[in-house]
Amino acid sequence: MLKVKNFFQKSNIPSARQKELVEFSKKLNIKFNNLELLNLAFHHRSYSNENSKQKHFNNERLEFLGDSVLGMATATFLYEDMMDNQEGDLAKIKSVVVSEKSLAPIARAIGIDKMLILGKGEEMSGGRQKDAILADAVEALIGAYYLDRGYEDAEKLVLSFIVP
Repeated sequence: MLKVKNFFQKSNIPSARQKELVEFSKKLNIKFNNLELLNLAFHHRSYSNENSKQKHFNNERLEFLGDSVLGMATATFLYEDMMDNQEGDLAKIKSVVVSEKSLAPIARAIGIDKMLILGKGEEMSGGRQKDAILADAVEALIGAYYLDRGYEDAEKLVLSFIVP
């Protein structure tokens, strides 16, 4: 298990939000030990930009991490599943699988659009349905799950998204 610097002293998540997070996890058949990580995965930078006390409280770092976990899990699956394909074919397939165009529908299907915490301006401009924001939140979710549960569980989550 990864050792993560605990920047959350105690949970500041309102109980109604905690319930939403637990229900979201149950729908995916996953369990978070640290709901703050899951909650952070849904915080878009527009929210933190509008709330000066929380400038760095957004999902961008989790997205960065999740992108790498997504890439590794996808590459491993393709390598093992498509033994007859050349590297160039695998690279093309992987680029499609991990693309915004592929991740945004996954986000909608699992309800990430309903879980997002956006700033007022982003909310008003339709940010909840923007493919880029949704795809980034999928990556942040993967990054959060990786930190919380480790690579094997995060890989299973990724495969549950990409194999179907």
